[in-house]
Amino acid sequence: MTDTPWKHLCEAIMKEQDPQKLLALVDELNRELEQQTNLLRGGDAPTRQSGMGV
Repeated sequence: MTDTPWKHLCEAIMKEQDPQKLLALVDELNRELEQQTNLLRGGDAPTRQSGMGV
């Protein structure tokens, strides 16, 4: 099994202590997982935009 970007993000999230950096990592993880989901569904599902404005 190859390492994927989301696995690296999960590792970074587990180690991060700074709340702002943690939030940024979680946002990045969400984007990565959304992208993977879209690829698995055939790539025709639109990406969802968060209304959080972060």
